[in-house]
Amino acid sequence: MKERREHSRLDFPHNITFHASADMEEDADKEYPAVQGMAADISPGGLSLVTESDLTEGQLLKVNLPLPGVSVLTPTLGVVRWISRESSGLRAGIKFIL
Repeated sequence: MKERREHSRLDFPHNITFHASADMEEDADKEYPAVQGMAADISPGGLSLVTESDLTEGQLLKVNLPLPGVSVLTPTLGVVRWISRESSGLRAGIKFIL
C-alpha cells in the first residue's frame, strides 16, 4: 500500500490541551470546555492525538501546542480527519487548517 502522507512525521509525546466543537459548521468562536490528550507524532500538516474524549470526523479543534524553544503554548486550529479506537483510548488524526 502506498503511503498517503504529504509530510513525514516526528515523534511528539506531549500533553495537549484542546477545545472541540461539534463540527466544522458550528460557530468557531463558541467556547468549549478544555480537554486533555497526548500527542503521539506531528508533522507540518497535522498530528496524531490519543485521548479519552469522544471525537468525531469533521470536528473542529482549537489546539494549544507546546513547541520546543517557545515559552508559551502555540494555538492553532485543526480538523479531525480519522479516528481509531485503541486500548490506550481514542486515536485521531488531526489536520492543521491554521
